[in-house]
Amino acid sequence: MGRKLSRKAVEQALRASRGVLAEAARSLGITRQSLYRIVERHGLWGLIEELRDEIVDLAEARLFEAVERGEPWAVSLVLKTLARQRYSERFELAQTNKLEVELVEVPAWGRQEHGRKATQNPPWAASEA
Repeated sequence: MGRKLSRKAVEQALRASRGVLAEAARSLGITRQSLYRIVERHGLWGLIEELRDEIVDLAEARLFEAVERGEPWAVSLVLKTLARQRYSERFELAQTNKLEVELVEVPAWGRQEHGRKATQNPPWAASEA
């Protein structure tokens, strides 16, 4: 790499590639490893994270549009990810080799809330006075 790249040129390449480092490096005519060093030197990891967040936001918007249209794959994905605390799946393979999926609501006392077990006791547990 005989030339020195400006921070602005690197930022433009990163924005054009939406934070995909291999693509940005290719457009700059350098290796991915060189781009990593430049990103580190110029403190551009925040920009890359911001660009990737924009992609996630776009994907989530399209996912929610698919849910609103009632697309089964989208509804299933949301229930498996965003509502995983509320629902669990029970898969049963019938003798006919037909896969049946049943969503079972998990009671509040069995859910994880913000990374820890909910403190509410199950209804059959005796409360201590």
